[in-house]
Amino acid sequence: MQLGFELLASRELTEIGRPFLEQLRDATGCSCNLVVRDGRSIVYVGRAVQPGPLVNTVQLGTRLPAHATLFGRVLLQDTPFEALQALYPEEYLHRVTDKTPATVGDLYRLIQADRDHEYVFDADYYESGIATLAVPVFGGYDRKVVGALGITISSKNVNPHYIESLAAKACQASRELSGLLDHIVPTAGSHH
Repeated sequence: MQLGFELLASRELTEIGRPFLEQLRDATGCSCNLVVRDGRSIVYVGRAVQPGPLVNTVQLGTRLPAHATLFGRVLLQDTPFEALQALYPEEYLHRVTDKTPATVGDLYRLIQADRDHEYVFDADYYESGIATLAVPVFGGYDRKVVGALGITISSKNVNPHYIESLAAKACQASRELSGLLDHIVPTAGSHH
């Protein structure tokens, strides 16, 4: 039953989120993504692609390691340290780039620092040449993180004013989408 609920909640988030992704893409001129967490992975459940020279190999359904992505850090924000340790019992985490946290303690510190900001941004975090801006999407009565909206740009386009402009638009989209998701109640054992 829990798996059925999670699939339904993810599907509902995807359907409700589609217009927000498209509006965000149109407002920013960038490719935008909607991502959920499934255990130790993030899963791309929505995309609004902006045609252009930036080639991104991510497709709907693509799974990436949560600990090694900005989306994962956003999706893990509500996870207490003990639960994070249970999710990652190994001493050292698999490093994808030199920016990947080496241990669960390092990951937890990053997540806690991220919580102080409305969005997370980094260039070349998971993939060279790609910069990602990610914001949490909240749902349920307790306003837990149920997804993440993100914008993907070339690492060459990074300047503070541009990033602030993208962040303002992404945060607004996230607030509006979150406002529609108050009725999605994650279960106690939910992975999202």
